[in-house]
Amino acid sequence: MITDPFVFKVLDISTGHMTKDDSLGLDANSHSGPAPVYELHEYGWLVYVGEIEESWPGEDWSEAFRKVLNAAKELGCDYVRFDRDGREYPELQKFEW
Repeated sequence: MITDPFVFKVLDISTGHMTKDDSLGLDANSHSGPAPVYELHEYGWLVYVGEIEESWPGEDWSEAFRKVLNAAKELGCDYVRFDRDGREYPELQKFEW
């Protein structure tokens, strides 16, 4: 029996809540860059939340992207799963690309 499991919380959200430039930035930073990013085939990315300013420095990320990461952090999530079929949240900005 597993006595000390490693469990993490994930916010599942639509890729429509990020800009196309954010998606290109995640493609460029997959498996490297300031924080872990893992591609989910052609469907999206698994993004480590961490400390937002330390993990995601610079001006290259949209305000919408940062709002999603901050919302995940406030919910106690360790990762955001940006998925093209993920849930859409009306309180967050949506982009068509």
